[in-house]
Amino acid sequence: MAILKYYIGMDVGGTKIKASIISSAGDILGDIMVFDSKSKESKDNIINNFIFIMNELVTKNNMNAIKLSGIGMAFPGPFDYEKGISYIKGLNKYEHIYGINLKEELKQAIEKDIELKNNFERDFSLAFSNDGDLFSLGEYLKGYAKDSIRAICICIGTGVGSSFLERGRLIKEAANVPKEGWIYHTAYKEGIVDDYISARGILGISKNVESLKDIKEVRELYDLAMAGNYEAKKVFGEFGKRLREVMIPFFDKFKPDTFVIGGQISKSFIFFGEEISKECEDRKINLYISKDTSASTLKGVAMIFGGEACR
Repeated sequence: MAILKYYIGMDVGGTKIKASIISSAGDILGDIMVFDSKSKESKDNIINNFIFIMNELVTKNNMNAIKLSGIGMAFPGPFDYEKGISYIKGLNKYEHIYGINLKEELKQAIEKDIELKNNFERDFSLAFSNDGDLFSLGEYLKGYAKDSIRAICICIGTGVGSSFLERGRLIKEAANVPKEGWIYHTAYKEGIVDDYISARGILGISKNVESLKDIKEVRELYDLAMAGNYEAKKVFGEFGKRLREVMIPFFDKFKPDTFVIGGQISKSFIFFGEEISKECEDRKINLYISKDTSASTLKGVAMIFGGEACR
């Protein structure tokens, strides 16, 4: 029986960071903790915040008797995930760590925090990935993609993250998948997929409806739809048609047996899901809505340290 290892997992967002201790089996220890990201602050404050979060996780989960094997971070892009360098600029977040090697900075900060350092194995690892990849790996390890041969997983929020999995491995370079497995930059209508399959995509539709043109948040549309507002429901219906149009070419090429949707917008699936549900039914694709996107993303940390997650 394999000996369990333990890792710190962080889902790093522009406003909040969700974090937990993850076992190598993909189990979350205790609760997922939520912290302010401090993404608009100085480089030192951002680094110190990551160290603070690590200390909080170790303390709250009573990890002093267990050595941590690594840290896995889901980080927004643009980002060099292999080297650990952020290239985020002009997005009003993490501006002050542009071009900084976070892998080296964090290792140095841990070295200086003797108490925290003692909670790690001597040769601990630090790995970065995007949230879409970790979400799909978590869904394969512990979620709806578990028994799939080929799965497409997407997260719809401020943008759309995506990954293509074959027997639990991320497919990054292949004739039947977009580069890196990312659909967001694929040409669609007058722009790219990210412009339409996202929160701003939904709000873009609502701006063309007189009674809804001042809506600022998708949540407001959702509440109206829940109250029976016909026009709000129609907005979500149009969004659902666009999602179906976007996914058809990827279904044609990759031929998945499983399609998993996560992200904040997935909570509105009841109003936009009819078109994509029918498409998946016709193609005999198993369609699922993730129970907890953040939990799946954090569970995916266990997969990136397994060495078999990507090709």
